[in-house]
Amino acid sequence: CPLGTFGAEEGKGACESCPLGTFADEEGAETCASCPLGTFANEEGSATCRACPLGTFQDDEGKASCVSCPKGAFAGDEGAETCASCPLGMFTNETGTARCAPCPKGSFADAEGAEFCVSCPAGAFAEAEASASCAPCAPGSFQNATGASVCVSCPLGTFSTAAAATRCSTCPA
Repeated sequence: CPLGTFGAEEGKGACESCPLGTFADEEGAETCASCPLGTFANEEGSATCRACPLGTFQDDEGKASCVSCPKGAFAGDEGAETCASCPLGMFTNETGTARCAPCPKGSFADAEGAEFCVSCPAGAFAEAEASASCAPCAPGSFQNATGASVCVSCPLGTFSTAAAATRCSTCPA
C-alpha cells in the first residue's frame, strides 16, 4: 500500500485511505497512526500530520483540525498542545492569536489571561506600556482624569498632601 493508505493483509483487497486525523508514513502500513498532540490531518489519505498553526492548539490525538486559542490566551509556536495565558500587563481580545498586546500607557491588566486593559482611576497613572498596576500620584501632584500616563504638579498657590489626589487645594492665606 502507498503512503497515506493501509491494508490489513497484503494481497487481500484494495488499500484504504487513512481516515481524517490519522496518517501512514510508510509504504505497506497495516494500520494508520493517530496524529499526535499539537498536530492534525484534515485530508483522508495523509502521509503526515501538520503542525497546528500559530494561535491554535490541539490537546488531543487523532484530530482533523486545531482549536483557536480563546480570548486572553495565545499560542506563539506552531504545533502547540495548549495555549498560554497573557502575562500581567498584556491582553488579547481576539481568539486565535499568536501573541498578546501590551496594555497602553494609562491602563493596566493585573491578572493573567486578560481580555482587556482597565484605565487607571483618577488620582493614579501608568507611565509605561504593559503595566500590571497603576501608581498613585505623589503628594504635591494630582490627576483628575482616568486613563492617565502622568500626574500633574499642583499649580502655584495650591497643594495636595495625600497620595492619589484628584485635585489640589488652595493654600491658606
